[in-house]
Amino acid sequence: MTKKNNIITGILFLCSLTVILLLPFMNKAVSIDSIFYIYTARQIISEPFKPFDFQINCAEKECCGWDVANNPPLISYFLAGIIKIFGENEKAFHLIFLIFAVFAVLGMFFLSEELKINPFFSSLLLIASPAFFVNATDIMLDVPLLAFSLWGIYFA
Repeated sequence: MTKKNNIITGILFLCSLTVILLLPFMNKAVSIDSIFYIYTARQIISEPFKPFDFQINCAEKECCGWDVANNPPLISYFLAGIIKIFGENEKAFHLIFLIFAVFAVLGMFFLSEELKINPFFSSLLLIASPAFFVNATDIMLDVPLLAFSLWGIYFA
């Protein structure tokens, strides 16, 4: 029973740490490529079968969404659902994407445990890595992709 309690305590600590570290960034303005995902979500709301059929300023030049799209629009469809429920609320975006960060940390924990690597320190290393920490504060594909990849490897 002690080992199970240690695992549960470790998981709760890691999830709490992730939330505590990322919560101050809930007011962060939309930045980098996040705006492209939001533009695509807006387009999906108006025309669901033409997700990239809009104009966007890219490098001080008007471009069609199809020309600059380099990712499938699944996250934008997800964002469109969030916009329909909560409106274009940056705090709502960040709070919902915080779930993906916690999901990624949990995925790292269980995958590391499955591979007989110390799951606590593996997950702690993920949380502390700049690549994860910076991307976990944005509304982009990176952290959801990481989360689902870790869980996909775990269940494979």
